[in-house]
Amino acid sequence: VSVSRAIKPFAEPGRPPDWFSQKHCASQYSELLETTETPKRKRGEKGEVVETVEDVIVRKLTAERVEELKKIIKETQEKYRYM
Repeated sequence: VSVSRAIKPFAEPGRPPDWFSQKHCASQYSELLETTETPKRKRGEKGEVVETVEDVIVRKLTAERVEELKKIIKETQEKYRYM
């Protein structure tokens, strides 16, 4: 519930009304878990796992978003450079 509410303001135009439903968010998260390779088990000082599947997902999606933003910035700079 909290995830679907939190991301709803960031909806892209044209998304169906049920796009941010709990059920859809849960299915998208399940798909991410299924398609993400399980990290190799690294141990910290006290024997705990250092990186989880969730950590891998966050790192991957963050890197993708950073690349998207860099592309948008570059396109915007080029657009205004020639005005």
